[in-house]
Amino acid sequence: MVTPSASLLLLLLLLVTLTPQGSHGYSTKMCEVPSPLTATSCQLSDAMVRKSKEAFVVLLASGDYLKGLVATAQMLHESGTFRPLVVLNAVPATEDNKETNNLVRAVAHKFNLVVVPTEPIGNPKDNSTLLKQLSYTKLAIFGLDTLDKLVFFDLDLLVLDNIDELFDVETPDVAATSDGFPPSVFNSGVMVVRPDRRMYGDMLSRLNNLVSYDGGDQGFLNSYFGDWATGDPRRRLHSRYNTKASFWCYNKWGLEAVKPLKILHFCGCTMKPWQPDNYGFDKKVFHAEWTKVFDRAMKRLLS
Repeated sequence: MVTPSASLLLLLLLLVTLTPQGSHGYSTKMCEVPSPLTATSCQLSDAMVRKSKEAFVVLLASGDYLKGLVATAQMLHESGTFRPLVVLNAVPATEDNKETNNLVRAVAHKFNLVVVPTEPIGNPKDNSTLLKQLSYTKLAIFGLDTLDKLVFFDLDLLVLDNIDELFDVETPDVAATSDGFPPSVFNSGVMVVRPDRRMYGDMLSRLNNLVSYDGGDQGFLNSYFGDWATGDPRRRLHSRYNTKASFWCYNKWGLEAVKPLKILHFCGCTMKPWQPDNYGFDKKVFHAEWTKVFDRAMKRLLS
């Protein structure tokens, strides 16, 4: 077993730094996601994206979630999808973040990812933690209007099966699963999105005005799509596409209702799967499954 340790990531970093810049065969500067000041569209120039017009999209806001990116790339690879994975990289290109960005390049090279440098969108509601400060950057996915449709998900997930059917969801703008409690709001950890330049610009113009019940992107988006629970049913996904680990912690038998389970989300009662102190029943099952995926990803990266 390859343990998800810092030593292996440092070894990977060494391999990257010994590779001449520009020899990885992919671009890290396809475009910059529109800033809160310009609100223009983002034209992804990568050939894979232009051909498919659909993509999976994730946001990397800090090096803390780098292991999540590694595992996610492996999960999609093993699922057999042909759609590309676009990484919105909001980690600043500074000397302090040089190691993190080098590792992002290595992962992109091995897994054929599309990396998009992304300007962070400031949080006008809550800056108490780094995660809160950067959470509104997720809104940038609505500006990726080179894509006809995208499937976004957080980096603390366990994808258990092929999920290409999400691209068949005919939502007018966004589709997501219930957050559970209360059931009238949706969880922004997995979303099907139809990017639109005007909608994105409207979102940015309302950053300071809309209430966010959790001080982050999820609260803002629930205010923006305020009729999610009662309006167009095409906006609502089955919970099997975003079942929170806390649901398993508190109701192990309830998982019968979401079978076949497609995506498990490590939020709620559990720590992230790469964190050492992972508590709860899910550690015995899903944490172990995530670690196996990470092991396979590291073997591929170091091969």
